[in-house]
Amino acid sequence: MTEGAAGMENQCLGLAERLPFSIRVFRLRLSRPWRWFAPHSLGSALKHLDAPADRLGPPWPRLLIGCGRQSIPLSRGVKHASGGRTFTVQCQDPRVRVRNFDLVIPPAHDSTKGPNVFPIVGSPNRITRHK
Repeated sequence: MTEGAAGMENQCLGLAERLPFSIRVFRLRLSRPWRWFAPHSLGSALKHLDAPADRLGPPWPRLLIGCGRQSIPLSRGVKHASGGRTFTVQCQDPRVRVRNFDLVIPPAHDSTKGPNVFPIVGSPNRITRHK
C-alpha cells in the first residue's frame, strides 16, 4: 500500500513478490486536508481516503506492506479494523512509534530502533538473479 510513487511501490513489491501470497496493490491517497497532517495525528484514517474506489474493506488482508507517509495512518486503520489480525509491515523509517506496526524495515542508515525493527542496507527492491 502506497500513495502511488514508483519507488515506494517498488519497495513493497520487492518484499511481497518473495512471499507465497497473492498480491493486491493499493494506491491510496488521503483526501485534503488530511494528507497534509502528520501521520501520528490521524490515528486510523480509513475514512479520509480520496476516492470511494480506493476504500479498503473486508475481507482484510492477512499481510499489509506499506511505504510512505500517507500509508502510515492507513496501515494502522487496517490493523484496527481487522481486530489486529492483519500483520502490518512498514518499509522505510515511519517516523512514528514503531510499535504501531508488526515489522518495520528501514534502511540501516536511519538508525531506527525497536524489537520489531529489521534494518537493511539499501532498500527492498524487485531485483533478483533472474530479473
